[in-house]
Amino acid sequence: VGSLEPRKNQAYILHVLGEAKRRGHRYTLTIVGDGPDKGYLDRLAVHLDIEDQVTFVGVSKTVFDHLASHRVLVHAATMESFGLVVVEAMAHGLPVVAAPVGGITELFADGVEGLHWPLNDVMAGADTLVGIMEDRDLRRRMGSAAQRRFATKYHATKVLPQLRGFLLDGMED
Repeated sequence: VGSLEPRKNQAYILHVLGEAKRRGHRYTLTIVGDGPDKGYLDRLAVHLDIEDQVTFVGVSKTVFDHLASHRVLVHAATMESFGLVVVEAMAHGLPVVAAPVGGITELFADGVEGLHWPLNDVMAGADTLVGIMEDRDLRRRMGSAAQRRFATKYHATKVLPQLRGFLLDGMED
C-alpha cells in the first residue's frame, strides 16, 4: 500500500512471489497505490509469469477495506519512518511480514505479531512467505497478537491521551 516507487520496493515482493510459485506455492498479491514504478512492476510481473496473481488497484481511499480479504500484509520498503499501513493491518488482525528498517522495528516484534524478512535475499524472503502462508495456526496466533498490540498501543484511546499530554507539556515550557 502506498506509492509505487523504488524505496517502497514492491519489486522485491514480486520476485518473492515468483520464487514461491517456482516452488509450487501460488499466492495472490494486491498492490494498492500508484506511482512512477507502475509500468516497471507490470512488466516485471509478466516477466516472472505471475501477472495473473497480482492485482494493481491504484489509489484507494478505503485501504482498510482491502485488508479484509487478505491473510498477511507484506511490506518491503527499504526505509520507512512509521509505516501506517502496518498499524492498519494489525488493527485488522493481520500478521505482518516486513524488513526491520526505520520505524518498522518499533511497530511489531519479530515472531510475535509478524516476521522480519531480509530485503537482499529473495530465497530467504520466499522461505518466510511460504512459511507463514502455509501455517494457518501461526497466522492466527500472529494475527491475534497483532490485534492485541494495536489495541494496547495504537488505538486512538491510547494514542490521543499521550498526544494531548505531550502537547500540553510543551505549552508549559
